[in-house]
Amino acid sequence: MTATLGQGSIVRCSKCDDLQKPFLGKVLEHLAHHVIVQIINFDPIDRYMVDVLDGQVTLRTDQVRPLRMIKINPRSERTSRG
Repeated sequence: MTATLGQGSIVRCSKCDDLQKPFLGKVLEHLAHHVIVQIINFDPIDRYMVDVLDGQVTLRTDQVRPLRMIKINPRSERTSRG
């Protein structure tokens, strides 16, 4: 799993010591057994701690999972039936 945690990857993070709820983040740096993550989406209950942490947190690699991105075609590109 660590091979897919490259810089710039969007990841789902389990709750950590500082935050109460799971959150989404962007990998800033991948270290040996840890990743530095910029918090990009979080539960409102954690807003104070996100501000205290300046929007960044260090997590173990087993606390993060990469998100799969899928492409969704907008309605204008779909062919109409008829």
